[in-house]
Amino acid sequence: KVLLQSLTDVWSATRKASAEKLREVVGLLAHAQLEGLVNAFFDTYATAEQLNKGPPQEQKDAWRTKEGILLGMNSILVFFGGNVERSRSTASPIRAVSSGAGSGVG
Repeated sequence: KVLLQSLTDVWSATRKASAEKLREVVGLLAHAQLEGLVNAFFDTYATAEQLNKGPPQEQKDAWRTKEGILLGMNSILVFFGGNVERSRSTASPIRAVSSGAGSGVG
């Protein structure tokens, strides 16, 4: 909850700092925790979409919330994307070929 609150904070500096910290700790989360976090992101984003239909102040809050959720999702994706690139660069050519990596099969 604290992470979600900080990612959707009114202050952009707080949202950005929270996303940076998430990138640092995402690897420490268990699969179930990560799945729960991503599901909470989706739920919060959907709620923000509903706020877009409300009064101007709710609309202002909605874009902040959506920006924070997108920053958080980006942090998760960057973490995993970086790990994929690292594992590709350190994999042995034999293992890469036997696993189908680099074969053009996607």
